Amino acid sequence: MARGEIDDYMEYLLIQWIANGYVILEGAVSADACLALNDELAEIFQNGSESARYQEPTAPPGVAMPVPRELPAERMRLVDLYGCSQLAAEVLMAPPITQFMKTIFEDSPLCFQGLTFEKGSGQGLHQDTAYVVVDRPLELAASWVALEDIQEGSGELMYVNGSHRLPDWKFGGPRRSSTH
Repeated sequence: MARGEIDDYMEYLLIQWIANGYVILEGAVSADACLALNDELAEIFQNGSESARYQEPTAPPGVAMPVPRELPAERMRLVDLYGCSQLAAEVLMAPPITQFMKTIFEDSPLCFQGLTFEKGSGQGLHQDTAYVVVDRPLELAASWVALEDIQEGSGELMYVNGSHRLPDWKFGGPRRSSTH
C-alpha cells in the first residue's frame, strides 16, 4: 500500500486473508456468466459429454470417465471442467479472482484440480493439503464460485475462520512448513 502497488480494497482483502484465511469476492463473476455456466452444466448433466469427466465418489484420485446421459445428481462430481469448457475457465479465472491470486502469490495463478457439483459433495471438514497434490503447499489457494444464491444447507462451502493457522498435512507426507 505504501508503495502504491495496491488500492484500499485490495488492502482490505489482504487483511481479511491474513486474519481469516479466506476472502469473499462478491460479484467477482457476473450473474450472466453464472447463468450461462449453469445452462452448460445442465446440458452436460442431462445429455452427457465425451469431453467432460466425472469421478465416482469412491474412485481413487485420477480415475475419471466421460459423463454419461442422465447421471444421478449425487454422482455428479465433474473434474477439471475448465479443461473442456472455455466458459468454466473464464468463470474460474475471472479478473477479480485472478488479481487477488496474483497479489497474494506475486505470480500468475494456475488452475488445477477443479471440482464441479450439481449437489454439494457432503464431504466433511478437511484440509485441502491432505488431498491436493502440490510440490509447494504454501502456494496453494482454493477458489469457490457459487453459481446460485447460497443459503444454509444448500451444499455451501464451509470454512473455519483462522484454520489456516492450524498445523496441516501435505498429501502423502509430513506437515507443511515454510521451509519445505
